[in-house]
Amino acid sequence: QVGGVGTTASPSREGDRRGIAAHGCGNALVYAALDGRPADVQMVIKEKPGPNGVLGYITGVGNDRLLHNQTFIQWYMLVLLDGKYAEELLLGESYLGSTADYQKWLALARTFLANHNRGVYYPEPANRYEQELNEHKLQALQAEHLQMLSEFFAMNRDVYEGLVQALLNERV
Repeated sequence: QVGGVGTTASPSREGDRRGIAAHGCGNALVYAALDGRPADVQMVIKEKPGPNGVLGYITGVGNDRLLHNQTFIQWYMLVLLDGKYAEELLLGESYLGSTADYQKWLALARTFLANHNRGVYYPEPANRYEQELNEHKLQALQAEHLQMLSEFFAMNRDVYEGLVQALLNERV
C-alpha cells in the first residue's frame, strides 16, 4: 500500500496520481457550486500520459451561452485557481500543471477588471501609476478569490477528501 491506496505502482507514480486527484477533485468541488452544471461531469486519472502529457482530466464542464454574466465569470476564475489551492491544501505543495490555469485566470481577471467591476482599471496602462494600480487590483482580486476558496474548502473538507479517495480508488 502506498498513500493508503492498494497498488502495484511505484511510490512516485502514486504521488503523481494523488496530485492529479487533488487538483481534479478541487475543480469538481467548485464546479458543483455552480447551479446548472452539466450532468455528465467526469474525472479521470490515466495510467500513462497522453500525447499532450495530460495525466488526468475533468470533462463535461462548460457553458453554452455566448454572453457570460459576472457570476459565471467569477465562478470560472475560482475554478482556475482551485486546483492549485486544493493541491496545497491536501498535499502541502502544488505542481506546475496549474500554470496554464493561472494564465487563463490572469486573462479573465484583466477582462473582468477592465469591465469596471472593481472601480478604475486601465486595459492599456499609459504610465507607472496606472500599471501599479492595475497590479494592486489584480492582487486584491486574487486575494479575494483565495479567501473564498479557503472558506469554501473549509466548509467542504470532508467531501473533498472523500472525492479524492474515491477517484484514487476508481480512477474514473
